[in-house]
Amino acid sequence: VQAEPSFRHAAELQKVLDLAVLSDEKRAELRASAETR
Repeated sequence: VQAEPSFRHAAELQKVLDLAVLSDEKRAELRASAETR
């Protein structure tokens, strides 16, 4: 029996969320730099 499957799952979710936040920030940066041109 796995001891902490929920912890593993939470860690994976956090990784996905971090990536989503990073891509959102990158998209905002690209949009801002495109508007300043």
